[in-house]
Amino acid sequence: MLQYNKEFIIKAENIATILESAKPEWNKRKKLYKMKVRKNSPSGLVAEDDKNTKVAFEFAISNMINGYAGGKAPIYQVEEMPTEEKQKILTKLFNKIFNKKDNDRKEYQLFIDYIRNYNDDSFFYYNLIQSYNDMSAGYGIWYENEDNEIVYANVDARQTIAIYDYSTPVKKIGLLRTWEETDEKGEKFDMVVVTTDEYKYYFKNSKLQGKDFKEDEESREEINWGCVPCIAIENPDGLACFELAKSSIAKYERVMKNSGNTFQYNDDAKLMVTGYEPREETLIEKRDENDEIVHDEDGNTIWIPNEKRKKEDEVVLQAPVFYAGEGGKIEWVEKNINDGALENYKKTLIDLIFMVSCCPNVNDLGFTNADNSSALEKKFFPLEQSITYLDKSVKKELLAMWEAFTTRINLKKGTKYDFRNLKIKLQRNMPTDKSAETTRALSLRGLVCDETVINLLPDELDAQSEIEKMKTQSEENLEENMKKIESFGNGDNGEDNKEDSKDSTNNDNSNNPISNKGKGATEVQVKEK
Repeated sequence: MLQYNKEFIIKAENIATILESAKPEWNKRKKLYKMKVRKNSPSGLVAEDDKNTKVAFEFAISNMINGYAGGKAPIYQVEEMPTEEKQKILTKLFNKIFNKKDNDRKEYQLFIDYIRNYNDDSFFYYNLIQSYNDMSAGYGIWYENEDNEIVYANVDARQTIAIYDYSTPVKKIGLLRTWEETDEKGEKFDMVVVTTDEYKYYFKNSKLQGKDFKEDEESREEINWGCVPCIAIENPDGLACFELAKSSIAKYERVMKNSGNTFQYNDDAKLMVTGYEPREETLIEKRDENDEIVHDEDGNTIWIPNEKRKKEDEVVLQAPVFYAGEGGKIEWVEKNINDGALENYKKTLIDLIFMVSCCPNVNDLGFTNADNSSALEKKFFPLEQSITYLDKSVKKELLAMWEAFTTRINLKKGTKYDFRNLKIKLQRNMPTDKSAETTRALSLRGLVCDETVINLLPDELDAQSEIEKMKTQSEENLEENMKKIESFGNGDNGEDNKEDSKDSTNNDNSNNPISNKGKGATEVQVKEK
């Protein structure tokens, strides 16, 4: 966490100092990213030769945790207006009128859903969670585009950092972003943008000439959000989700490498034959074109492999039957491998890797046998505990973002939406038994409201929207039924009705519901009049 005074962070002469303070954090985030993807690219996760062994636990842990915590976007739901009695109490307590129409709630919900839709809120949320878990920090910014639409987007944690003041609790006073650019002359320079609740400041330097940072005052932008327009979630421990397991991962890879080398050695094992003397020598003297023995500079004879001996060895290896002579023995020279001890050690390391990362091991027996939602919840309980801080931080930052959005729309449209009515529910992306979950939800009908029942269903449904659709559908069905009744009562099927009545009398079909349909409807109409 960077802490400065607001006056300090907007001066050009202090930018280099701030960057120097942020550099250790950025370097660590870059290191964590490399640790996850191995060489900054997915191809680095795979061993490039037979000498290296890579087991991408970091990548697997990251995908599991990020998919669980960020695989489903949050649910944003505007609460229903309080009852008349509660409205009076709230008005008295807060000196504020709470008797708003329910239409305000519906309009506010549509406003939220519309913004989330064109911003691809699900993608934004996942990237935010992924950045936090992989690099210990996640950031996002928001602004208005040229069409006056509210836009929010992710920014790279490897070149972004939030700045706080010295108050208690700390208050976010700025967001610093930096990157390298090249001007029209081909000269590289560092661009730094500091965003506060009032302005967005642009600073740049010259790497070639070693100049200090200078503000581009012409580019300065006014901020009208009433706050720093950004989301910033930073792990106070500065740890990635897989970082605590890196030593165990290194041990596991070393074990896999050693065992692989052992198996490779045994594949290339030497054949030992006792009781047999080969006809050809292993080495022979090197000779020149005149069949003279060649010597080195010191006068020593130079020895070379005997090609005839190589052919003899090949014949021995390929022979279907080989006789070693009396007392002879033929066997392969191999390294002994204790498979049981090796597998136990590997399992211990795997359990340790997933334990310290709080990530469930989907391949263990306990997970495989978890055939109901309750058992799955127990397997995910350590992970749920580990992301508690993340959940609280994300909800706080998201609520602050939507407070700014709501304030902006109220000023533009003259509405009086209250962000306090907005409830944010974080979801988990985990395997569920949809049939069992649906049965459980439906069993609560009549005990709780329909909105609660819909929210408990495994499919992502907008409860308010579905209730409105159900009301509309019921009204349409009622209207359609009334039309049918009226059509029968008015005798639209005139002659047919008469024939039906006649047939009913003549054929004694009084118990036939079809033949009595028109008559019954007429009687109902008469009674109603």
